[in-house]
Order: sequence, then C-alpha cells, then structure tokens
Amino acid sequence: MQRFTLPPVPDSLDELCEAYTDATGSYAWRLADRMLQAFPNTPLSAVAPRHAISFLRLRATILDALGDVSACRAIFKFAATQAAGAGDIVSQAAALAQLHVDRSFRLDDDTEHGSPFVGDIRQDLRDIVNLLLDNPAAMAQNPDLSTATLAHLVHGFALIGANADGRETLDQARVICPEKESLKASLDLADAVLLACCGQIDEALEFGELILGRDSEDPLALQVEVREFLGTWYRAIGRHVDAANHLRIVTDLCRDYDLPYMAVIAAMEQISSLVELNKSEIVVDFASWALDVAHDLGINNEVVRTLDIVLVQSLASLGRHIQAVNCAEIAGTRAREHGDVDTAIVLFEMGAKSARASGDQARAANLYGFCAELAGGEISLQARFLRKESAAILETVGLKPPRRELPEDSCAPFPDDPAARLEAETLQHLEITPDVKSIEARTALSLAKDLLEEALSLLMSTPEGERELAAQELAKWNELRTWMASVEGDADTSIVPNESAPPPSDSSEEEKA
Repeated sequence: MQRFTLPPVPDSLDELCEAYTDATGSYAWRLADRMLQAFPNTPLSAVAPRHAISFLRLRATILDALGDVSACRAIFKFAATQAAGAGDIVSQAAALAQLHVDRSFRLDDDTEHGSPFVGDIRQDLRDIVNLLLDNPAAMAQNPDLSTATLAHLVHGFALIGANADGRETLDQARVICPEKESLKASLDLADAVLLACCGQIDEALEFGELILGRDSEDPLALQVEVREFLGTWYRAIGRHVDAANHLRIVTDLCRDYDLPYMAVIAAMEQISSLVELNKSEIVVDFASWALDVAHDLGINNEVVRTLDIVLVQSLASLGRHIQAVNCAEIAGTRAREHGDVDTAIVLFEMGAKSARASGDQARAANLYGFCAELAGGEISLQARFLRKESAAILETVGLKPPRRELPEDSCAPFPDDPAARLEAETLQHLEITPDVKSIEARTALSLAKDLLEEALSLLMSTPEGERELAAQELAKWNELRTWMASVEGDADTSIVPNESAPPPSDSSEEEKA
C-alpha cells in the first residue's frame, strides 16, 4: 500500500483546537491523538476563550480513552451548553452526537430495542438531527462537520435498531454533503452499517468492499473506517481469517500514521479473531504490545480490560501459568483501583486457577481471598470463593482436597512450548509431602475451618430467590468439610445436612457458578 501524504498537525494547543473546529476524518483523529499524547491533563484556562468549545470536545474524547466515562459525558454536555450559548449550532450538535452515540454503543447486550432507555436515546438522536436541520445557515458555514455529525448519528440509530430514523437521516445528510469523496464515502459506509444492523450482512459486506476500492482525498480515513467495518462484520459471521486480515491492516496504518490509541483499539478487535483461530502465541505477543502502548498513553478503559483478560487466558492456554498469574495480579489490581470490581474478580479468579495449575497454592489462596472480599453482597459467589480459598490453603501444606480438575487443554503445557517447559521445571520444588500431624498442616486445617464457617454463615442467610445456587454451593461445602473431617480423624465434626441439595456439579457447571 502506497504511503499517504497527510497535512501536518499543529504543535501548539490553541492551533490544535482551532483546527479541530471543522476537522473530520483522519485529520480529526490525528488532532485528538496529538492532544492525548502532548496535552492529556491541560486545563481549560490554557486556551483562548474562542477555542474553548473545541478544547472541551477534544478533552471529552481523551477522557473516554482514559476510562473516565462519567467525566467524558459531563464534558460533552458542558461543551454542548457552551456552544449553544455562543450560537455555534454545529459544534453543539457534534458534541451531543458524540455523547448520545456513545450511549448507543455502550448499551448492554441484553437490552431490548423496545426498552424505555433505548427510546430515550432515539429521541435524543432525533433532537440532534432536528437541531441541525432547523439551522441550514449554520450547516452552510460548516458543511464538513455537519455532514460528519449526521453520518455519526446514522451509526447511533443503527446501533439501537432505529433503522427508519437512520435511513431518513442519511437521506438528509446526502442533500447537504459537500463535493468531497471522503464525506460521500462516510455516508455510504453509514448506509452499509444500516444494512448490516438490520440483518443484510452479505449485502453490507459487498457494499463495503466496493467502497474500499474508491479514490478519496482522505485515503487514510477511507482505509481505516471501511476495513474496520469489514473486520467487525466478517468476525460477526465467523469469517475470522478475513476479519483478522482487514484489522491487521488497520492496526498497521494507525501505527504508521501516529494514531496509537486507534492502533490499540484495532489490535483488540484483531485479537478477537486470532483467539477464534487458536493463534495463542500471536495473541500473547500482540496483546502485550497493545497493552504497553495503552499504558504509555495512560489509557485505562474497557479496551485495556479486554486485552488484560485475553492475555491472561492465552498465557494459561499455553501452559505459561506463572506469567498468567503475574499478569492477572497486576491487571486485577489496576481494575480494582479503577473501580471495575467485576473485571477485577474475573482477573483474580483466572490468576488463582493458573496459580493452582502451576502448584503455587499460596498465591491461589491469596487471589481467592481477594475475590471473596470483592464479591461482598453476592452471597453464593462469596461463599464459593471462601471455599476455594480454604482448599488452596490446604494444598499449601501438601494436602489434596477433592478437586475438579480443569480440562486438559486449558491447563496442560504444550510439550513444544519452551516457556511452559521451563515453568514446569521451575515449579518442581513446590511439591510437598504432607504430614497431617505437623504444625503447618494443623494450622492450615484451622484456617480452612474458619473460612468454611464464614462461608456456611453466608449460605445460611441466603435470600429465598438465591436458594438454588446456595444449595449447589452447600453440596460442595459439605464435600470439602467431610474430607477435612476424614483427614483429621474427627468423626464428631459437624456436617451440615443437605439432603435436598443437588450433587456436586461437573467442571463446566463449576465454572459457571
């Protein structure tokens, strides 16, 4: 692919904000990435008042990258308010579009298209369209940003299933679109998105491939946007080789043209297809690179969380469990500090499983303890982590409580993987011959008992709606406690009767619990 000639990006903050006023396509991306790299924490007072609106829009975009979604949305609202006060209708609409299309993008997967929340977003998007259409003079003064904003709104309508509104908005955008191939291509791409989101995926992909072959005064934007669309939808229909190829080109383009944040996002999307293709070694290298770039930029959002999880999973699948535990501990701590408790639990539990697979039961117990602490309020889940922490503590002294092994392909090191072989050799010294009468073993049994008593107390207080999960966990609790009693030779140890509880689940159910 030939080298693209791109306009230079300003060095000063005021010039950067001035350029962003009507910037679209790859130039707008480069301005935002420049601000992310050079001015990530600059206050509003650092720019001239006439550049305040552009600064706020840029600042909100950066906060989204840095993982502060609430602050990002608040600043988009503030930017829209400031633009309205200044009579800058197009900038007001652009800020509102970025805000509400982001809400469309972040809808939970299980949200029904008919829900009140989606209805609210649909009305907000319609209001922005009407704001622009009611002010033709304002659109005439900034036709590029007006067209790009309407195209962005079409994507928002498509994401919530409001295809009729999206189609109507697209028709209106074509009327005001300047004679620029890049903007015409962005509208055609929005058309392809509408087709894909209403189920006409084959037609949408065919249309996208046609758009990709066009000439444009902004070839970088054309290549990145269209290939990203193709990669996303090829992945959706299971054509992961095609998806990975398109997304690899996007990643390379973003890396070559100094768009590091967009390169990280493209890498994450490419990794999703590489995982499906079982390219674990490539995934590890690629995810590690993307995380290094993200950390250098200070990015700490859901993109980083996804990369963290994929990296730990891939290391574990290769049998490189020590590395998996190290990554899980660091990433889980980072997620916890950022307030993302659910992801922290996922990462700590993954780390605990790798620690147990590698034989490092002390670290496993520690990580299960973190999980139990973070799961407060979810009774059955917290009790499960306390039970697993108990079992890991017992294994630190060589005891072997009942344990449902992980599937072989998820924990056994590949025989031809040097890192996995090195780990296996390194961990041989952790094998312990148990002595039930030793002080260490008695202490471990005592600690495990205390944790199991805490778990039992939680299970006994389970609300009625969660009784089924509690019954399953209680069956596993009984199994471990019975085994402990047999080890101690304590026939009088009190075991909780649980005649109605189902038998212990198999390994797949264990993972779902």
